[in-house]
Amino acid sequence: MKKLKDLGKEITRCLACLLTVAWVVGCTTAHVRIDGSSPEAFERTHAKMVSSLSPVDRIKLEAAELMIRGAAGPKSSDGSSTPVPLSAIRGELDGKSFEQIWALGGKKKGIIVKVGFITEPQK
Repeated sequence: MKKLKDLGKEITRCLACLLTVAWVVGCTTAHVRIDGSSPEAFERTHAKMVSSLSPVDRIKLEAAELMIRGAAGPKSSDGSSTPVPLSAIRGELDGKSFEQIWALGGKKKGIIVKVGFITEPQK
């Protein structure tokens, strides 16, 4: 009976450690913000943000950035625009988190992009 109690305590201790690690990792990745103070700082923090995101959130970030880049680009006579380079919008992204960039990209033209995966139908 004592062995079962010791085993239960050990399992509880391991679960507490795992939850603590998951919480710390979640906190550190959730607070990545873009530093647009210089081109080097922008590249460094942008790469850090991208590496902290899940594959789906990376696609969402790219979509939001494309919307912001397109809204910042010159407009042609037919109403379309040419996206500016990512570095050209570093001032607008300065200090923003992933969630803020995603929200800003959706507001640029009133478009919210939903990311999903398409699979082949099974036979």
